[in-house]
Amino acid sequence: MSLHATRIPEIQGLRGLAVLAVLVFHAGLDFLPGGYLGVDMFFVISGYVIASLIDKQLATNTFTFAAFYYRRAWRLLPALAVTVLLTSIVFLVLTPSNSSPKLLPSLMTAMVGVSNLYFSAGVDYFESGTTNPVLHTWSLGVEEQFYLVFPLLMAWLGKQAWPNSKRLTWLLVLAVLGFVAAVVTTHLDVSAAFYHSWFRAWEFLAGALLALGMGKRLPAKWLRAGSWLGAVLVALALAFYDEHRLFPGIGALAPVLGTVLLMAGAGQGGVINAVLRWPVLTRIGDASYSLYLAHWPLVCLVTMFIPATQPKLQWLLLVASLVAGWVLWRLVEVPTLRRFRPAKQRKALLLIPAIMGLVLVSVVLIDRLSLALWRSVPHAQAYLEIKDPTTELFRIGDCFITLKTRFEDYKADGCAGSATASEQGLRVLVMGDSMAANIISALRKTWPQHQFIQATAVDYRPSMYGNLPEFSQQLDALIWQKWLGEKPTVDAVLLFAHWGEEDTPALTQTLQRLKAKGVKVFVVGPSPEFHIKLPLALAYSALLDQDLVPWLIKQQRFQLDQQFRASTQGLAEYASMLDVTCPSGQCETKYIGTALYMDKVHFTRLGAELFVARLKLPGLTEPLKAAAVTAPNQVAARP
Repeated sequence: MSLHATRIPEIQGLRGLAVLAVLVFHAGLDFLPGGYLGVDMFFVISGYVIASLIDKQLATNTFTFAAFYYRRAWRLLPALAVTVLLTSIVFLVLTPSNSSPKLLPSLMTAMVGVSNLYFSAGVDYFESGTTNPVLHTWSLGVEEQFYLVFPLLMAWLGKQAWPNSKRLTWLLVLAVLGFVAAVVTTHLDVSAAFYHSWFRAWEFLAGALLALGMGKRLPAKWLRAGSWLGAVLVALALAFYDEHRLFPGIGALAPVLGTVLLMAGAGQGGVINAVLRWPVLTRIGDASYSLYLAHWPLVCLVTMFIPATQPKLQWLLLVASLVAGWVLWRLVEVPTLRRFRPAKQRKALLLIPAIMGLVLVSVVLIDRLSLALWRSVPHAQAYLEIKDPTTELFRIGDCFITLKTRFEDYKADGCAGSATASEQGLRVLVMGDSMAANIISALRKTWPQHQFIQATAVDYRPSMYGNLPEFSQQLDALIWQKWLGEKPTVDAVLLFAHWGEEDTPALTQTLQRLKAKGVKVFVVGPSPEFHIKLPLALAYSALLDQDLVPWLIKQQRFQLDQQFRASTQGLAEYASMLDVTCPSGQCETKYIGTALYMDKVHFTRLGAELFVARLKLPGLTEPLKAAAVTAPNQVAARP
């Protein structure tokens, strides 16, 4: 007996559209900046499918919890287990857990369906999903948690002997309450609103409401019109949303409503349904689960070594993702689904923890073997050791606001500098994102006579006032009120951030605004950036006895440095970070077996102290004396 007892072509086509949107987005192609919304479309579809299944079984008195959970496990676990095992073998060897401490728990929580909760609580700004090969399993965690709770709700509603209209009212009230909670929480804790299943439940309930009959009595012409409106809503969201939009909140309404309208019009004919029934799209929909599982580890693996910045490579990455997903579908998912037989005894449920346990043990063994392998080459292993806790170095929470902290935790007075500052020293306000937070301790150590005030937050580039996260907007308002008001209480402002090309026009306005305040302004220009974590690149170089680092430097940073130099002329004192980190175009990367960068762009404490000591900031720095740290013994020449 197949798990796909009923198959609606239009809904399979929607699955195909949703997974293609996600794959295009993760491949880096820029024509679908809202491609991540494909996950929200999946949530709506899952709610529809599960509600339809349970409602049909309740009506025929054939529903049992044991059979339902067994069926879901058979559907999801085999492909997930294979994905987690293969990902463990590849990534625990390439990025051992002592260099990526979040990797092992990410793999384990992904296998047991709670990775969304782990990512919400445990993944911070410095361990973003760009190198976490199972980050995409957060959505599976949300689905699995919905599958655990929703049958209980449906069974309770079924026992009440209520008319269908009353059941729909209950579900509608829950959906509205869930939506309101999601909107409010998005402004208070965007990470919780994004990852937690209870703030995504309204999306599933939207599909469930449709499955249980809401809107089905509408005339066919209205449903066809709704299909067009749904297509427009989904298309606009996919085309015009981007990853910087505050989400989910109110922003999730368009893709969810659009998906509901498209499903409501299924089977009613018309152009939209003809497109959704297109065989290629429906076949992609059939394989959507495997495609989703396989694509992200592949993207992470490729982009660890090859920058996916060119359209040709991005298209190749998309094609490779489709091929990898198809292989997983044909070799694992299809044979498994064909062999499904309903469980005749409740003890069949023991298969679920058995599979999970076997995979978890295997993952731990792979991790142990990987660590043993790396320890056999200590000169390479040394680069992977984490020496600088980011919380202490960046003063996370107290003086650097991240996605995991709140603006209310920012201690403005406590971030106001060192007690060793002299009366003749300057009060310098250091504004920016993690890059500014990265050098604050080095600034204080190098020039203790000055008082450096740390005002930093994630994505707080003082040139992006229209696109700042809410907590960064709050910090910006505090800065201009407390330190840069009508009578500024600081002598100088230092701006440093993870600059990009989009920053130069708006930065000019900020500099003009600061100049009008009569304070001296310093701008520290773009820093070097590497395509993969530098400690990992150094470890590979030592392992292979071949310097790989020169090929991993992002060359665009050198052109950007020249743009910043020109755009700040006459408005601020400009200090080129590339001049001190890459003298003569050769980037210094290590010192006596220790990396000077902790990841792709942030400095270690040693790196920050070395490079900051070389900065020339007229009016702030004394003539350069011998640096406290001697010149490193490793440079990476530009290829």
